[in-house]
Amino acid sequence: MSSSTKQPELDSNYVSPLRVATPYLIAAWIFIFWARFFLSVLPSVGSGDLDRVDVLFIVPDILWNLVFPDHSQNDSVGWSHLAQRIPIIIHALFIFLSAYSLGRILLRGMKLQQSFDVASHTALAGSLGLATVSLVTLDLGYFGILSRTLFGILLLIPIVFETYLWFKERRVKKIQQSVERSKSFRILFAGSIIFLIPMLLGAMLPSTDFDVKEYHLEGPKEYFLEGRVHFLPHNVYTSFPFLTEMLTLCGMVLTNDWFTGALVGKTVLMMFAPLTALGVFAVGKRVANSTAGLLGALVYLSTPWAYRISIIAYTEGAMCCYVIVTLLALLIWLDAAKDSNSTASQRRSLTLLLGLLSGCAIATKYPGLVMVAIPVALTLLATVILRKFPLRESLIMAGIYILGGLVSFGPWVIKNSLETGNPVYPLMYSVFGGEDWNEELNEKWKAGHARPSPVFKAPTAMAQELKKNVVDVALGSVWQSPLMFGLAPLALFWRKREKRFWIVVGAAATLLLVWYTLTHLLDRFWVPVLPVIAVLSGVAWVVVYEFFHTGQHRNSLSQLLIGKSITCLFAVTLVYNFAFMTTDASGYSAYFIDYEVAREQVKPDSLRIAENAMTPGDRVLFVGEAMVFDADLEYRYNTVFDHSLFEKWTSRKLGEKEWELLSAKEIAERFHEEGITHVLVNWNEVLRYRTTYGYTDFVSPSRLKELNDLWRFVEVPIPDEYNLKEWNELAPSWQNEIEAWGPELKQTSQSGQLSMKKYQLFKLDEGQ
Repeated sequence: MSSSTKQPELDSNYVSPLRVATPYLIAAWIFIFWARFFLSVLPSVGSGDLDRVDVLFIVPDILWNLVFPDHSQNDSVGWSHLAQRIPIIIHALFIFLSAYSLGRILLRGMKLQQSFDVASHTALAGSLGLATVSLVTLDLGYFGILSRTLFGILLLIPIVFETYLWFKERRVKKIQQSVERSKSFRILFAGSIIFLIPMLLGAMLPSTDFDVKEYHLEGPKEYFLEGRVHFLPHNVYTSFPFLTEMLTLCGMVLTNDWFTGALVGKTVLMMFAPLTALGVFAVGKRVANSTAGLLGALVYLSTPWAYRISIIAYTEGAMCCYVIVTLLALLIWLDAAKDSNSTASQRRSLTLLLGLLSGCAIATKYPGLVMVAIPVALTLLATVILRKFPLRESLIMAGIYILGGLVSFGPWVIKNSLETGNPVYPLMYSVFGGEDWNEELNEKWKAGHARPSPVFKAPTAMAQELKKNVVDVALGSVWQSPLMFGLAPLALFWRKREKRFWIVVGAAATLLLVWYTLTHLLDRFWVPVLPVIAVLSGVAWVVVYEFFHTGQHRNSLSQLLIGKSITCLFAVTLVYNFAFMTTDASGYSAYFIDYEVAREQVKPDSLRIAENAMTPGDRVLFVGEAMVFDADLEYRYNTVFDHSLFEKWTSRKLGEKEWELLSAKEIAERFHEEGITHVLVNWNEVLRYRTTYGYTDFVSPSRLKELNDLWRFVEVPIPDEYNLKEWNELAPSWQNEIEAWGPELKQTSQSGQLSMKKYQLFKLDEGQ
């Protein structure tokens, strides 16, 4: 070849234009995303027209009031009230230490105690142990053995046993972690403690959220008061797998008090947050390095969503934990599968661990089946096929995986089967049927939990929804952090995108896809993806740092200024997140309040009305009201998806939307048998249900008028300040519903304002 046709040699210092432009593209993405995020309106905060910039301006005031709470009006708020939290912390730590010890013992039993670094071992042992305490509580509760003394002894045994084993190991051989590991662990703790403190304080406060008071805490309360775990036909939600709720029941048994025990249970559930952060750190370290893991853990703990699900007794805190620790165990299993030095015994132990953790995810919440268990099973199947595992070994591991899932989730299947005849009650009614359930309730349930547009049947509608949902998840969610989806996509610039990296990306995509296609698109159902996104965000944070602080052009003035600006932006974001999560916008945050005052503050008006009218020995039937956890009185109720007790005790159903009222004698006998002395109707809740899930047409203001001559109850006047809501405050859908269905609810207040009657209270007239 002639010299004229030779290709020119590349300059060794040559840098492609794309490489030069990449840092500026990354910076542009960050600044645009952050601007869009902070200018987004927060619909449920204040008057509904605030954006995050407005909140940003009052961050100094928020932080000042946090450290120096206002107690000028009374002494119900002050640092001195933190002493009331000491018994809560002691009981919660006792339960957690027992669970952690149990988890370590289980890992020993599977001969995995030496297979993990400190962070991985702690996350796996803690999450596995908490599930074990939950199952023990279920088993003892089902047989009616809810003894405080027995629980104390059983919880103490693993602590003593594991402590003995640990000291025995120390005597045999000195256990030392590498400097890097121990240092990383200390940095993780030091960097996250500031976000864990408000989580702990918030978790020790009474709950204000509807679902929590309806069943997350109410179910354990009823089990505790009745001395056993059993079928509650009036509260269908309590037939769900109750992994987290059993920890609350454990707290109630240990304290011998349902209210104090609920606070202990909430505090134990908060422990899932640091376990999740440790899981994020461990996965991030495997995908990239320790720095990425540490930053990912910080991203997770600093997200207001992580705070919110840690102070409220929702299941999502535990679900986040089981998602990330299962992903961690899967990465470890995959490493063992390709390591020629790993033994069949080790692989089988890891497979059992995966099965146990996948079962824990389902026992936390049914969606764990499609979010965790099935994707993990498919990954294992693909791996044994691609790596050409022997058929016998593959079948053994499949059996072990299923066995692990049955051990951790199976007891809930058995419980439901024995109580209702349906292992996944109330789901799959058309296949298994179910006690105290019928086709009408089943259709109502499916309609209330269906996806807005059917999968596959309406692809156009799904596509139209996609843009809105992407914006809602990444930007619009009130408790989101820009460090999540603002950083995560930049992880694709990570220079070492190995198999582990793509598995994490695949896990995030799978979780979001399952949420988008198989759920009814509530925001809490996508929250379990956050720890996986946090891993990618931690990797991306390292990418950004390397581009602007260790890159080839780091000395250029423009990159120096951009890098410093981004660092300041991230720092401001962390401060904003901390301030925002400590406001009432993220949950009840009266950290320094007196417990007695707090207990009254969170009590719904309906319960106050009933308590003021009742005397010892009375019992109220709540109609429409199901948020009854705070009730310190005798009561009966039902949820919107259960049979209406009011309808059942006053009528017989003739057909669809057709009833015949019972005779006065029959009604009196039924109420007498149930010991009902009062009936409180919450029209506010009935209307909410009628405009959403639907509510039995039997319950209406006109029906109460019709019943007036048949039952021995007289209406008790309720003060206007409790009972009236101004008409112009009602949504148009409510106004239209009242006009068509219940015009009797329209009232004129003493000030002449047109209003809606929220409650009606009736008392047994013993003079008749």
